[in-house]
Amino acid sequence: MSYAVLGWAYYQNNDLIKAKEYLNKSKAIDPNLALAHAYLAFVIIDDDTNNWKAASDEARTSLAISPRLLESRMAMSYVFMLTANYTEAIEQLNQAIQIHSKLASLFMMLGDSYRGMGDSTSAIDAYTQAATLDPQDPDPFARIARTYYGIGQWGKALQYAKNAVQNAMLEPRMHGLLGVMYFRNQEYGNAAQELLLATVGGRVIDAGGTDLGMVQGLPLEAGVVAEYYWTYALTLIRLDRCEDAVPFLRMVGQGVPEDALAQENVIAGLMSCNVITPTPTLKPNS
Repeated sequence: MSYAVLGWAYYQNNDLIKAKEYLNKSKAIDPNLALAHAYLAFVIIDDDTNNWKAASDEARTSLAISPRLLESRMAMSYVFMLTANYTEAIEQLNQAIQIHSKLASLFMMLGDSYRGMGDSTSAIDAYTQAATLDPQDPDPFARIARTYYGIGQWGKALQYAKNAVQNAMLEPRMHGLLGVMYFRNQEYGNAAQELLLATVGGRVIDAGGTDLGMVQGLPLEAGVVAEYYWTYALTLIRLDRCEDAVPFLRMVGQGVPEDALAQENVIAGLMSCNVITPTPTLKPNS
């Protein structure tokens, strides 16, 4: 049990090599310790999603040994989630919630599963339950914001993004999320302020003038972080600040060439600032 818990601690600290080492030691001492098998399922599939079968075997072994163990159900649902088997993940999560109905993380996983299968209403309900159980955690509010954003309800998305920032005033990702929602709601001044914090960083001063501390800007990477960068550039363009926007656009263009969505927005931004011109489409000979 001690080795299993130590392995889980290493997993939580993103050291998958040490996590595997200690979880395998735990299994060697007691092959029937369900907890070790459950924890190892998380580690295996996080290390390489292509090893989903090995992760599934560990989760199923854990379930066979101890079907009433919360971690067994969570491990099985996690493997199902990462392999896009959302219906099966939801089934396992509902079993887990019957075992422990007051764990916010279960409802977060449930929301992610519903969102993965396109059921926004059920996803929001699950995230709301998570927020009720842990109202100081910004993540449920952020997920609700993203879900509303995905279905075009930008006003609601903005409100929940504000709630997320209130719970994590120095977290750059939350400021980036809020900035994107301000942009979608055409509040460009507010969007620029929040996206600057997410990308470059800066000090946060509350409404009463209190200095809350320093936000560290996020290094550019593909995906959500790149979205903060190119949205900031597009925001600057809306504010007639092409001279400030173009360096960000070039940074994204060069920094994340594999991010197709980012590249599309870089090109659109550079065209808006008249840095590049569209290539004329050749007409076929008649």
